[in-house]
Amino acid sequence: MNKDLKLGDVVVLNSGGNKMTVTLIRLGSNPGEVVVECTWFEGPCGDQKEKLSSYPIEALKKVSQQAKKVTTSPEIKAG
Repeated sequence: MNKDLKLGDVVVLNSGGNKMTVTLIRLGSNPGEVVVECTWFEGPCGDQKEKLSSYPIEALKKVSQQAKKVTTSPEIKAG
């Protein structure tokens, strides 16, 4: 069971499928139940549609991602 998920994590269903982003983690209607809302995009490039669905936390696994170096533009100074 993957109880270490947090907002912004990238996950997939245990059975596979699209990469999804965790957008909300909440308690479910049953005692001890944790529900995770995820967002992802489907469709051809240029015509992608945003999708949203909720899953029990036990149905998800975190996608391992290598750290990416984030670069920002150098500050532009006015003349």
